Amino acid sequence: MSYLPFVRARTLSISPKISFAMFTSLLPPFARRLRFLGLFVCLFATLVGSLSAATKTIDVSVSKDRATGRVTLPQGTYTITLQTRDMRGQWRAIETRAAVPGDLVLSLPASNRRAMFRIQATIETPSRKKFPTVFYRGRNSFAPSQVTPQNDFNRSLAYASAMSPALDAPAPAGESPVEADIWKISGSTAYFFNQLRGLQVVDVGDPASPVLKASYRLPASGQDLYLLPSASGYQDVLLVTNDQPLNGSAYSTGLHVIRVEGASTRLLSSTRVAGQPQGSRLAGRRLFLCTTDWSTGYYNSSTALTEWLVADDTAPALQQTIPLSGWFSTLAAGSDWLAVALTPSGQWGISTAFVYHLSSTGLSALTAGPVTLAGQLGDAYKLQWSGGVLTTISQAWPSDGSPRTTWLETFRADGPAATGERLGQLELARGETLHATRFAGDKAYIVTFLQKDPLFVVDLSDPAQPAIAGQVDVPGWSTHIEPIGDKLFTVGWDAGAVTASLFDVSDPAAPTLLRRLALTEGYGYSEANWDPQALSVLPDAGLALIPITSYAEGTATHGVRLVDIDLAGGDLHARGLIPGRFEARRAALVGDTAITLSQRTLATATIADRDSPAILADSLLAWPVDRVLPSGDRVLGVETGGAWGGGQPTVRVSPLASPDSILAELDLPSGFIHDVALRDGRLYVLRESASSNNLPLYRYWFAPLGKLSLDVYDATDPLAPQLLGTCEAPTDGLSGSRVSRLLWPRAERPVIIVENESSYYWMRPMPIDIAVPRFVAAPLPGAPLVSAAAVKDAPAVAATPVASLAVNTSRIASWIPWPGNAQPRLIAFDVSNPAAPSAAPALTVGPENASTTAVKTAGDGLVVLGYDRWAERTILRKDGLPASFQSELLHAAQVIVVPATGNAAARPAIDLPGSLFAVTELSAEGFLAFTRTVAPDGKALFQASACDGWDAFEVAQLKVAVTGPVAAAGRALYYTAGDTVNRLALKNTGHFVAAGTIKSSWAPSELRVLDGRVLGSTWRRLFSAPADAKTAPSEWSFTTGFDLQTIERADDGSLVIPMGDYGYELARP
Repeated sequence: MSYLPFVRARTLSISPKISFAMFTSLLPPFARRLRFLGLFVCLFATLVGSLSAATKTIDVSVSKDRATGRVTLPQGTYTITLQTRDMRGQWRAIETRAAVPGDLVLSLPASNRRAMFRIQATIETPSRKKFPTVFYRGRNSFAPSQVTPQNDFNRSLAYASAMSPALDAPAPAGESPVEADIWKISGSTAYFFNQLRGLQVVDVGDPASPVLKASYRLPASGQDLYLLPSASGYQDVLLVTNDQPLNGSAYSTGLHVIRVEGASTRLLSSTRVAGQPQGSRLAGRRLFLCTTDWSTGYYNSSTALTEWLVADDTAPALQQTIPLSGWFSTLAAGSDWLAVALTPSGQWGISTAFVYHLSSTGLSALTAGPVTLAGQLGDAYKLQWSGGVLTTISQAWPSDGSPRTTWLETFRADGPAATGERLGQLELARGETLHATRFAGDKAYIVTFLQKDPLFVVDLSDPAQPAIAGQVDVPGWSTHIEPIGDKLFTVGWDAGAVTASLFDVSDPAAPTLLRRLALTEGYGYSEANWDPQALSVLPDAGLALIPITSYAEGTATHGVRLVDIDLAGGDLHARGLIPGRFEARRAALVGDTAITLSQRTLATATIADRDSPAILADSLLAWPVDRVLPSGDRVLGVETGGAWGGGQPTVRVSPLASPDSILAELDLPSGFIHDVALRDGRLYVLRESASSNNLPLYRYWFAPLGKLSLDVYDATDPLAPQLLGTCEAPTDGLSGSRVSRLLWPRAERPVIIVENESSYYWMRPMPIDIAVPRFVAAPLPGAPLVSAAAVKDAPAVAATPVASLAVNTSRIASWIPWPGNAQPRLIAFDVSNPAAPSAAPALTVGPENASTTAVKTAGDGLVVLGYDRWAERTILRKDGLPASFQSELLHAAQVIVVPATGNAAARPAIDLPGSLFAVTELSAEGFLAFTRTVAPDGKALFQASACDGWDAFEVAQLKVAVTGPVAAAGRALYYTAGDTVNRLALKNTGHFVAAGTIKSSWAPSELRVLDGRVLGSTWRRLFSAPADAKTAPSEWSFTTGFDLQTIERADDGSLVIPMGDYGYELARP
């Protein structure tokens, strides 16, 4: 369309809010008699226009063909009404709609030959009645500053069941030591120490309907579980955890005894042991624990072997401590012995072994000191004690570059006086790498791999003369050996595939490979390859259950492979796969039912037909919770999906007090969920799918932006949300983008901010001298430190650059991140008709090369966001030398008007004295802006400014010596100094006044104000205090970290904390 030349609009009328008679009656007598009264009237009319909305009438310039008209709308226009009349008629309205300032081309009605047209424009003008008059008297022109731009990745400045039958007690355990595992099965009950949740107790009595009947939350703590001998009616469980103290010091070991009675769990005791857990064994109720204490430094670390008595109803009691010298390698045990192998401090390439006799009275040394081996000991299957002889299998890695060698050695170890003398030694497989080993009777089986890939059979009948009885060369290698009579069943790898093999060793001189099966098509792996407890070999059933993951054509297949073990026929047969949604970790046979376990699910399957196992049940045990939406006594937990580990976007409804229970589940379309909101019985889901490069969607800061949709659900019944409608947002040209959460300027007009990320690898010059970046700060007037007395405003600062950056143009850093040219964009949705939501075209907000702050807020028809921007100034030299640059950091707030209908409009940017970290008291009449800069002396400067929606006026400024995270709410500013949060009140006089403190037992790294509470967090800690700072805070600690910004408050005052893969936690008031 061609546009007509600009025609200057003629203002026909102004409609003031106060009549002339009213105005003159308000004037003092002397003013009424003034001959220049008309001048006062004009000035007052101008003042009225500046304090309220005005209606302007503007002529429309009609094109020659009378098809279109053109009009220029002045700044502040937000609605227009097109009016028409004939030569003699009255003006009548044709259409009213939202509008934005600037040139506008209108389509005019047909048959308008004699018609005239005009626009009635409603123009918004600043109102400065919201705050006290003194708030608008401060400076409103601000210099650049040197504060580092803030974004969403640096938010330290951000603000705002039925009872089950009682358990049958397991038979009392003997004194033979057992090893911990992630799960144990007793009768028809499975006990699982799930890293994503804690202890979970599952009743599998009905294979078709497993029931999670009890749990104890202890996520991200470990996975070593023991079942203690217990009386009828309950089961005591011992959990060994790897704990890192909240102060970040060295790890410790936790011994937690939990009693399971029916559907309840109860912590009986919790004991802390110095040092990180390395290995353990349980004999009856005696725990043998090996720990390494790193608190004194890596090279000065100490290892200890301790014995604990875990008596019924009492805390574990320390029985003895045996200090050991060296770095832990492995712990092994038999029915009457226990051994620990270590690497001596500073002696790489060898191991030493401490071996002990195990009896009902405890541990007693079987040698006078440690036994030194020829090489390094790899795992617990590489040493054995029997009949006073210690046998070890180690790998030597000579430092002189000669080939690696496997050594089998025997040592005398028959009492505390034994010197550990070497009885015999056997060198084998020079140049090969040692893999699986196993002792069985007077034989040792050894697998190496590199060139010949043999299985060796070693005769140990004469400890002084160990000898190779026979060997067989096979492809690939075995990672674990399981003796079954005169056969060996092994798992391993060959050509990238997981394998199972069967050997005949009935004749030690002639071992034979009977069968080797590839269990995966192409590349695959199994946890059984590195953790033998993942392998379940059931000779009586002639069956092995092996967890596998295989990859074919880019697709991963998870499950448990069934393998028939035909001992009589000397053969293996690959049978069916029990499929799983996630990587399988364990499998067991309970009756005729196979039970499989992953980190997230427990499944049961009938294997009557081993070629086609049939899934009976697939129960979810753990699921991610990335967002939470409390609703009464329920919580809608949202899995956002789209992460490296995959995951399907899902909404799950749980009882508020029972995070690991699911009442209902709603699968969302695939992709990534940027945000969710629950408002007035509707669930809103902001979803991204179909990345523009057609790759799987991994939503991280560097990912391209795909298709963005807003889905609207009817959630009046949270247990059965129903999709009402969906719409797609315009995202063309937005790549590598970051998407904000949903903002709500109006109840039915949600908006989002979309912006490009800067690239750390984009080769683009940045004006910084690599050698010495030099900030040259202009002087700032000093401000007093905070005290109990009122803090006065700092004197006004001259409008000169606070900081400049001197740059040597001959040395430009091309790798340093620099914002891209794309500007932030606002996308406004209309959900007034939930069955047909719509999205308006993207509106560009903010300048190029701007980095938005964490502040993005909305209300009363407005959206406010802050941004920081580097402005580059070229300084020319008269002496002919190269020009230099001066870079200045500018700060601003962007206000966007979102009408009830129509397109949003951006107002001119508002200059701010610092980086925006909080907006409070937001309404159509204005808001308070809290900003932060850094003074030349390194101290923090805070400013509070009154904004009328068009301009900002500094109300008060404050300098503090030490500060951490900050927040604001209402007219209160919170800043942190160490473990104390200081509260300052902004008084009507325009001054900050100290108004209380919040003191926690630790220093927070982030603050937030939520529903009248001040929240502080650091890593795994959280506190909550009333916003008036009159009550001491409540404090909580967790086993994993969380995002303070995603915490929501339930109706009962509980804080609901999404923990990602670990579910959600509750912090009760």
